[in-house]
Amino acid sequence: MDLSPSALWHYKELIGFGFSGLTVIGSVKIGIDAWRGGRFIAEVLSDVPVSRTQAYWKMLAAFWRAKTLMIDFRAPRLAAARYIAELEILMPDLRKPNRSDYDPQDFEQVQANWNKLNAEHKKLKRDLFRSHFESRRSGVAKWIWRGFTRLLPNASQHANMEEKSNIIITDIPSIDDSRDSIKHYFDALEDLRLASKPSFISTVEFRFGYLAPLYLITGLINRFGGEEGWKLILENYRGLIERDSEAYSSELVELRSFLFNCWLLWGPSISPCGCECWLPQHATAGNHIILQYGFGDENNSVDVLIEGRTQASERIADRLNSPRNTARKSDFNPIAIMAAPFVIKGTFTWGPVLDDDEVPPAQKLIQGGTILPNPRNGRIVLRCSERDVTSNTEKSSKYYSAYIWIMFSIETMDGKPFFPERWKNLLVYFEHGNLAEATTFQTLKESLATKACSSIAEILDRSSDRDLVRIRYACSLDDPFCCPKSGMVFPPEKGILEGAGARKKDTRLVDIMADLISRHPEAVLRSERLLMPASARPDSPNLYSSCALPEIVEEFYRDLRSPPATMPAA
Repeated sequence: MDLSPSALWHYKELIGFGFSGLTVIGSVKIGIDAWRGGRFIAEVLSDVPVSRTQAYWKMLAAFWRAKTLMIDFRAPRLAAARYIAELEILMPDLRKPNRSDYDPQDFEQVQANWNKLNAEHKKLKRDLFRSHFESRRSGVAKWIWRGFTRLLPNASQHANMEEKSNIIITDIPSIDDSRDSIKHYFDALEDLRLASKPSFISTVEFRFGYLAPLYLITGLINRFGGEEGWKLILENYRGLIERDSEAYSSELVELRSFLFNCWLLWGPSISPCGCECWLPQHATAGNHIILQYGFGDENNSVDVLIEGRTQASERIADRLNSPRNTARKSDFNPIAIMAAPFVIKGTFTWGPVLDDDEVPPAQKLIQGGTILPNPRNGRIVLRCSERDVTSNTEKSSKYYSAYIWIMFSIETMDGKPFFPERWKNLLVYFEHGNLAEATTFQTLKESLATKACSSIAEILDRSSDRDLVRIRYACSLDDPFCCPKSGMVFPPEKGILEGAGARKKDTRLVDIMADLISRHPEAVLRSERLLMPASARPDSPNLYSSCALPEIVEEFYRDLRSPPATMPAA
């Protein structure tokens, strides 16, 4: 067959017809993709709300911004719908100021500032979208684009498009506020069969935040919402404990219940343990670990699933127990912290769609829980590889706050629990403190131990409880106290006493408290009615270890939802 230019000229009409046919086919395909993508966007953003027509035009506008989506038959147009939805979830439009909230003289300036910020915000989203798909050109579009960029004087600026398409996250709490939209995203993916991989396609980057070897137990406010959470506590909770004073003094009942509720209100964190509760119970389980990453406070955090934990764990452990953590210029220099600055990037996914071999039993709240499980209560997870978790060497504020807590169980004089509900037997003391600065962290631990000793001495000395109760150490923030075989994954190192006779001093809460008890003026603390551990691990599995707390808290939430009927007075 003659394929010379002169011969091809005779086939120009046929070739032109072929291109016209391809154009028609391409246009039809673009229209179908725009329709399907618009449907997806409308379903995901139904809470905003975005109408089907608005979503359809969002797709067409996206095609215009990223021309490769129109000229390349293999372009991922339906991926464009996913990316649009992700941008709207992760970077929602700025809230427009309400005139009634401002002084009339100031509103015009407020409005002008908002207009400027809003324009910059929208431009950033357009640029991110364009960069994301320009970095993923293929086929003809990729060939055309490479040729075109060679002609540009600043072509080098396009060399790192993929890095430019990373979405920089600065507002972690807003991610949790978007939980419904993220759930809708994965529901729509399944309904429209747009993807087999249940994760976002965009890469997000946190340039500053704190990685903590902790797991946040979902608090009352997050679990039920502010209004319902308070209502359950103020109305249902009283019915759950109204008969408890038949077991011991009403003073102890009231103290126990207040401390437990207050500790759980916004959610405390627990430390990963080496026991089976923290290992997915499947042969296919990977070498992963789920930790906490946040900004400012444990409640401004997300769960981070790190694939391939070995090197990341070593880097984290190195930052948590380092001489550079101390700033105290005295004889005692603590070095142990529980949060350190890291740069991290990855892709978001929805906890309930994670495989069971990725989520350990102790962290099932991520998937919506194990007792009356509900995917609606699932959590957002950032999936990343260990190479994308890097220590931030820039000077940081050394501030990451969380509950510092120590817990005890209340039992009878012969060692039996008073109540079948485990949560009713817990006595917890806590301080809200800074985990990212070693000297402050140590001081607050010592303060908490002093407070707990004072309170427990008063309980044990009370005549109404003197012959009824004894108190046993259960666990603490830095001590799961789970079973004989395993311990905390990231244990704190002891602080250093400087000087000629340099030695190490306790930094674990339980050890600090035991040392304080040994020289405390209240002798009752050294009686058999306060049982402190004789070794670093229990002799048998501990039903009140921190590894059991997620399940205990779920039991409490179940009971709080369905309180028993009020018993008639005798």
